[in-house]
Amino acid sequence: LEKGGNLTLTTRHEAAYPPFTSEVSYDGFLNVVEVGDLIQIRASAGLAEVVVKTIDGKDAVCEVTQGGRIFSRAAIAIRGKSYQLLGAAAEDVPCEVDSGCHPITDIEFAVGEGVDYISLSFVENAEPIIELKKLLAERNVSVGIVAKVESANALGHLEEIVQESDAVMVARGDLGTAIPYEKVPVWQEKIVRLCRELGKPSLVSTHFLESMVVYPTPTRAEVTDIAEAVRQTTDGLVLTSETASGKYPFKALATMDAVARRIEEQLDARDAKVIANPPLFKSQVADEVWATSATKIAENIASSAALLADRLRPKAILVFTQKGLMASLLSRTRPKVPVFAFTAKPRVRSRLAMLYGVRPFRVTFDDEPEVTIANALAELRARQLVENGDQILIVADMLGGSHGARLEDIQRVFDDIAASNGTGDSIPRSLLRPALRRLGLKASDAVETAVGMSEADYVMSEAEGGFVDQERVKYDAQLTFEQFQSFIDEAVEIVHTVQLRTVE
Repeated sequence: LEKGGNLTLTTRHEAAYPPFTSEVSYDGFLNVVEVGDLIQIRASAGLAEVVVKTIDGKDAVCEVTQGGRIFSRAAIAIRGKSYQLLGAAAEDVPCEVDSGCHPITDIEFAVGEGVDYISLSFVENAEPIIELKKLLAERNVSVGIVAKVESANALGHLEEIVQESDAVMVARGDLGTAIPYEKVPVWQEKIVRLCRELGKPSLVSTHFLESMVVYPTPTRAEVTDIAEAVRQTTDGLVLTSETASGKYPFKALATMDAVARRIEEQLDARDAKVIANPPLFKSQVADEVWATSATKIAENIASSAALLADRLRPKAILVFTQKGLMASLLSRTRPKVPVFAFTAKPRVRSRLAMLYGVRPFRVTFDDEPEVTIANALAELRARQLVENGDQILIVADMLGGSHGARLEDIQRVFDDIAASNGTGDSIPRSLLRPALRRLGLKASDAVETAVGMSEADYVMSEAEGGFVDQERVKYDAQLTFEQFQSFIDEAVEIVHTVQLRTVE
């Protein structure tokens, strides 16, 4: 493309096109683009830019304002706009080929493949995240949502985006075309810090090792870019074109790994302190089921464990978690020793892998906590991660104290949950654990695991082994008050523990 020339972007899906006509794979493209829009296309060196002059049927005729050489499958973005089409009916987004159709088609495919996360591009506020959560809830699946921040509008709604999402990606490529490039490092640091404060994983992507798309070695500036992201304690670094279409994908990955490990070693050697964060749950509304005193206690336990680990420097912190909350709270403090997180659920294990400093494992939870801990230590010994004589810090909830709760408290919690979920005279089985926590109670780990396991968790667990000799406990999807009360009567007051032990 040369400045002043023409480029026609089309969704006609024909076998051949005249010169300077290129097909856009997304059929909804012309529903979004308008005359006067600036379109940026990834070129061999930087970005090519065109301005839409006319729209004729399935063609957008553009004038080139910044030339460059473009190739098939190059990324394309409309500056200042996003494809917020989740709410559109499928018939409003025509589909003439097997790809580039309505976003719900892609969501259905992702859910069917059992992905752990779905990434939403060009998120500008919390609405598309909430909408996707509803779609996933209707399909009764637990899939995390990664919100990609890549537009100027998103920067004005950062807190609500972070609050609603399960993780946030700083997509620097598109963000750098939407705001002045010199502001990208500033916003990157702000987003990473906000994610850490709100307890959500942060990812930084794009252009880390762009030169390795073509060349086998990185530039020194690229190495420094990786080092800066590591120093900001982001949870993950994402390679894009380096591994998707580059000539040296494995070498690029090895380079990033080597640089990240070396910088992390230097950070540890500086004896940096545990990061102090503002209280995570102070701003949450009181009537949310999970915003309870139990979660605040868990936050304080995690902070105390991290401070203790910072002072004593044990070999590792071991945490046992059903949903991943305690592991997430520990990761948020950025402890200087590794966190080994043990869970019974394969999906939770997979999602925990994204957290800073956390290495997740799956282990069968026994009714006896000491048996569960012994199984976890056996797993770590087998992997040569601990050995006899090592000191470890164990964070776990134990059963102790009195059984059950007052009838009026049981009724109040049941009514609150039933009212908030519109279920009337029953509550979802999945909310039994939060209900127990509101009452300061805990069932055995084995029972809580069985209650919270989805069909997908059981299938994955049986495929991996580990549940063969454990009787599968089946519970109704909805619990009546009588069933709920029977659980409460058997539950025991929680004792939160932080234990320093020596491996024997």
